[in-house]
Amino acid sequence: MTDWFHPQWLAVALAVLLLSVADAFLTLTLISHGASEMNPFMQPLVQGSGHSFAYWKFGLTGTGVLILVILARLRLGERVDHYQTVRVRKDGTLVDISLTISPIRNAAGQVVGASKIARDITQQKRAEDSLRLSNQRFRLMADSAPVLIWIADFNKVRSWFNKGWLDFTGRTADQETGFGWTQNVHEDDLARCLQKYGEGFDSRQPFRSEYRL
Repeated sequence: MTDWFHPQWLAVALAVLLLSVADAFLTLTLISHGASEMNPFMQPLVQGSGHSFAYWKFGLTGTGVLILVILARLRLGERVDHYQTVRVRKDGTLVDISLTISPIRNAAGQVVGASKIARDITQQKRAEDSLRLSNQRFRLMADSAPVLIWIADFNKVRSWFNKGWLDFTGRTADQETGFGWTQNVHEDDLARCLQKYGEGFDSRQPFRSEYRL
């Protein structure tokens, strides 16, 4: 049985993708000099927008390579979990789905087919997009505020600092993340600062602490 995950076959898949990009732009170049697209399915894209043509030609080729990889995994008896893709309804609207594809074996243990479960995750994707947009808006607002702002999880670990904090301390986000921020606290204030910090989190109540950075 062919090992589709062998570096040699992965290199072939990558080469196919790269050649599809070159082929798309070569076709556009020929068309600009009077040639025509022979594939009737691609002709409307050429007439509408060259960028759309290149995008779809690359996308279709990439999808074909991905299908080969999925089939190879099924032949090896592996299950494909939660593969996210987009499908088109009969009315033309797009729907986000999550696929789980499992191999079907006969009595001898040989893979003879596959079963597929498709779950509509459109609402989940919309919620994720809405949350992402909300986070972007918050961070933009927080970075513009003339105060020092940080975010921590329930384990008291700080995971985010606004631009004001980083500019004031002169350190990077990676340096501050976790408990790295304590390196900025004046040594005479550190013990009291951590005590107030811990008590505030343990009590789940608003708290106020003064310390020197």
